Amino acid sequence: MSFLPPRRRLLSAATTFAVLMGVLAVSAPSAQAADTQAPVLTGFSVAPRAVTPDQEVTVSYTATEDSGSLSAVSFAFGRNTLSPVYAALAEGSLPTSGTVTLRLPDGAANATYNLLHVTLTDATGNTSRAYPSGVIGYSAGATGPATHSLTFADGGLTLSGSVADSASPLLTAASLEDPTLTVGDLLTIHYASTDAHLLRSVDVTYRNKVAVFTTTVHVLRTPNSDLPTTGDLTTPVPATWANGDYAVTRVDVVDQFNNKAVFLPDGTMSSERGAGTHSVDLRALGFTVSGSPADFEPPVLTSLGLPTPIVGIGGTVSLPYTASDASGLRSIEAYFRDGFGNSFTVTGANPSLSGTLSGSVTPTPNKAIGSYELSSLKLVDTRNRAATYYGGGLLDLPGGSTTHPFDFSTREVKVATVPTATPWAAVMAGPASATVQWDNADDRGAPFTGWTVTASPGGKVVTVGGSARSAKLTGLTNKTRYTFTVRAKNAVGTGPGKAAYGTPRAFGLRILSPGDFGDDSKSDILAVNHDGKLIYYRGNGRGGFASTGKVIGAGWQVNRLVFPRQGPQEDGLLPDVWAVAYDGALRHYGSSRTGTLSSWEPRGSGWDKFAKVFTAGDFGHDGYPDVMGITDNGDLYYYAHRWQNGSFYPGQKIGAGWQNFTQVAGWGDQTGDGRNDLVAIKSDGTLWLYAGNGKGGFAAAGKRVGSGWGAVRAAFVTDFDGGGPDLLTVDAKGNLRLYHGNNRAGLSYRGVIGKGWNIFL
Repeated sequence: MSFLPPRRRLLSAATTFAVLMGVLAVSAPSAQAADTQAPVLTGFSVAPRAVTPDQEVTVSYTATEDSGSLSAVSFAFGRNTLSPVYAALAEGSLPTSGTVTLRLPDGAANATYNLLHVTLTDATGNTSRAYPSGVIGYSAGATGPATHSLTFADGGLTLSGSVADSASPLLTAASLEDPTLTVGDLLTIHYASTDAHLLRSVDVTYRNKVAVFTTTVHVLRTPNSDLPTTGDLTTPVPATWANGDYAVTRVDVVDQFNNKAVFLPDGTMSSERGAGTHSVDLRALGFTVSGSPADFEPPVLTSLGLPTPIVGIGGTVSLPYTASDASGLRSIEAYFRDGFGNSFTVTGANPSLSGTLSGSVTPTPNKAIGSYELSSLKLVDTRNRAATYYGGGLLDLPGGSTTHPFDFSTREVKVATVPTATPWAAVMAGPASATVQWDNADDRGAPFTGWTVTASPGGKVVTVGGSARSAKLTGLTNKTRYTFTVRAKNAVGTGPGKAAYGTPRAFGLRILSPGDFGDDSKSDILAVNHDGKLIYYRGNGRGGFASTGKVIGAGWQVNRLVFPRQGPQEDGLLPDVWAVAYDGALRHYGSSRTGTLSSWEPRGSGWDKFAKVFTAGDFGHDGYPDVMGITDNGDLYYYAHRWQNGSFYPGQKIGAGWQNFTQVAGWGDQTGDGRNDLVAIKSDGTLWLYAGNGKGGFAAAGKRVGSGWGAVRAAFVTDFDGGGPDLLTVDAKGNLRLYHGNNRAGLSYRGVIGKGWNIFL
């Protein structure tokens, strides 16, 4: 078995052991390296075995050794392995048979001191140690028998007549020669104590608080002499000590009988007999070391940038930093958390002293979006020294806590996902254009950076800012039904779409006569300009106007077509207004004959399929005005009025080929049969009459009743000068012309009654 010295409880108990081991560890000369045989104890005797203090005891021994001589012999005596040990020790060139001596001092306890072990060493350093159990242990590489047959009980000593010393020594003074040291300087501590006998050891333990480095400066007794009660502790400052300030944490003083006292900087002391106080200023023993290459300092954060402000779940956050440390960094760990118990950590292994800490973001326990503030940043160097920076300015170092200047509240990361879809979107189509509107959506933790609207077919895309809630698309193709898809964007990405539908068209007729709008028994005119203003023109009953136009409404640009509710010569009905909005809704605006209109009410949807919509008057001969529409391919549909709820029955196709007509309107009864008819202007400038049959259809094929109407850009019918349904037209120059009707499909020109009406075309 290999030789190991027994563990000690007190430094004084180990003193002899350490000295012995120093002797036993002498390296063998290289010329004798082949010698592995250790000396072996073959016999011993002790006389006398009953002794008084300081009486000499002779120990005789015999041993075997190939070289014929020994370099050290030691017989160790003690009450047990934890009590003071006394050694009969001889060193030098020793015979294999000889004697060694020892004395038990006055003050030692009166007791039996057993032979604990015998250690022999030859000139090559081979060592054997024999124990009372019969076992022999050997130093590394040495060989020999594993057991012996000697009786160690024959070697015990019994001491009597000693005045046992059980009092602990008292430290009375301590001072430092030089408190400012560099590597290689000699640290010298002067001490003074009182004790009935001499000392075995004095230990001064220091701690460098910042580096969390602890060292002990000690002085021990030599094998043949004890320490004086007053003396010096000296040690050179090695390059393994940390730089910085050192403070005493304790002073241990042990006398030669293992009586120990511990003195603390706060003025307290303790010993085997209890606690007490002392008056030595141990704080004055502090010193400072500089010039050491040893790295005991924790890392220092020198700058901290701002993290990636917005990151998607599963995305990457980056945090710039710089740090300083003599040995380099082993790891950095940044911990972010929100106010609801969710957090994520970004770590970096073996990072550089200057760089960017990066990692993925997946908050736990819930993948919650929201604001996450930097809570702590931990730096660990390659010597496992850590510095942890906390929000609020707390800096946790190995030696305690202090403060740091970094504001963690500004190091915030918004964890987000792509926005949700808007819950609502609508289209207001226009001439070759469309305005798309939408409601707000959930930005999912990151402010909106923009909205995109995509038109299909064609793929035209318009992008607007994050605060916008509408966008206009131009350059579209009229009469094409588009799907407009709205998507919100934030820093994470683009969210799902919300679709809305619309058909761009050039707006149609928006000039009409609702009848007696001002309640003065005279027909009036309403018109919508390009700005969406509704203008009221009061008629004078003689084919002219009683006043200039008056704006009575705004926002009417949402309506593509506007036409009267009642047809020519239909009395008893309020002068209400119908409109087809760009979203295809049919709207009803009520009137009270006071020159105003109420808010609109819906009367149907899907009317954006019609190129033209107009009032046919009581075309079904049931006393209620009906509506007709012409599709882009020229199909004519008839919608009979449903008087029960003010809406219409499903449309019926009653004609085809009507795409050739540029203007169509109800003309009242022009055939004298009591049934309403239609007037139409063909693209070749011819004027046509279509006689109704009173059943929602026609009594005969269309009849040409005039020509030369090709310059007409807008046409509508009303009794504007008294006596019958008149036809009013607007040409490209904006001239409003009046054609007096004779109730028999005949018209006579009365001249231009207004100019500038092209603002309504």
